[in-house]
Amino acid sequence: MEKLFDAYLQNSLELSAIALLLLAFSSLLERRYSAKCRYYLWAVIFIALLLPVRAKVTLTLPEVFQPIMPQNISTAASGTAAVADTVKVWGWHQYAGLLWVVGVFCFLGWHFYQHLHFLSAVRRWSEKIDNSVILKQFVHIKAELGIRDRITIKSCACIQTPMVIGLLRPVVLLPRINISPDELPLILRHELIHYKRKDLWYKVLMMITSAIHWFNPIVHLMVRSALNLCEISCDEEVLQGHDAKGRAQYGEAIIGVVRNRSAYHTALSTNFYSGTKGMKKRIYAMMDMSKKRFSPVLFIAIFIITICGTTAFAVSPAHAAEISQNSNKTATIAPEQNKTDSAGSYVQPSSASDAEQDNQEKQNDDGLTNDIAPVLQPTLENTSTKQSNELVSVSNEPRSVSGDLQFSENTPAKSSQAQPQNSDTNRLVPGDEQP
Repeated sequence: MEKLFDAYLQNSLELSAIALLLLAFSSLLERRYSAKCRYYLWAVIFIALLLPVRAKVTLTLPEVFQPIMPQNISTAASGTAAVADTVKVWGWHQYAGLLWVVGVFCFLGWHFYQHLHFLSAVRRWSEKIDNSVILKQFVHIKAELGIRDRITIKSCACIQTPMVIGLLRPVVLLPRINISPDELPLILRHELIHYKRKDLWYKVLMMITSAIHWFNPIVHLMVRSALNLCEISCDEEVLQGHDAKGRAQYGEAIIGVVRNRSAYHTALSTNFYSGTKGMKKRIYAMMDMSKKRFSPVLFIAIFIITICGTTAFAVSPAHAAEISQNSNKTATIAPEQNKTDSAGSYVQPSSASDAEQDNQEKQNDDGLTNDIAPVLQPTLENTSTKQSNELVSVSNEPRSVSGDLQFSENTPAKSSQAQPQNSDTNRLVPGDEQP
């Protein structure tokens, strides 16, 4: 959850700068480009805001810049990450992520409740239109626009403006007011163009983006601008090929329809009324007969700027791999060089190869001892018996005045020569055998 929140937060901040640029230059773009072009430009940014994906590009510096690049960055970063992973303490960042998730669910839950409430009111107060004139005009306009899908047309008492609802089962709703026969075809064409362009699905995209970035007011400004452009661009397509008189008639029809605002509103429906400022912009756009173009170059430029805005650039020296290996090796050896024993004296660190060599030598010594032990065992026993007899002989010699025994290197030899002359010295200690 934390990583997802970080990705969306970074995207929201970076793409907000691009959105502010578009909003600042909207008047300039309005003079040269069509409303439909500007309407779909926002879709590029909405999609980028919806996807928590950040491209990563690593730039390699020349070798001349390597001395100023610190070589222990990776070691310090890894140590910091290890400490951060070890200590899991909830701070403001975790609470902010939790608040963000709660806000997303509250935003979607509120709009979902409003939509269900609106659908229940429509089911209760709507009925199918049986007027043959309206049905013929409706079928004729569908054929002109190339729409073959099944679309239902109904009249509803709980609305005041025409609209389209239903993502999977579309329905055109007309208010129960008197609409002149000259204005009705323009209104029906307007709503059917909304369906043909899939504007309801575009509104789903905007609603989900607004829910994810509910904390960013710039995103809500983007949504409001896109909604106004949705209606203006639809008006442009309706008025293609109409002269000033036809445009004025269409403007009067819109003003007459939206004079009474709708009592019910939902985010997943088209709406004739777009606020006071929005209606002024629509009227001005209707009377503007200058030619404006749909520019693919502008789309490509906005797409490239958006990609660059969501790309994380990393700078590394030319031999980044070698520097990383050396830093890791230094970090491994450094703790061993500081080892001391319990008395505080320095302990020479041993490498893995020295340890293996010591183990091999120890195994060789153990094997040699096992091979020689059976051969040396009788000799060691005879030598021990002989030394014990010599000690007994020395103990029977006369003592000096001081009472201390006089030992010399020739003592064993003298005692052995005196054995034939003194019978006491030839006396054997019980348990000893003559060698």
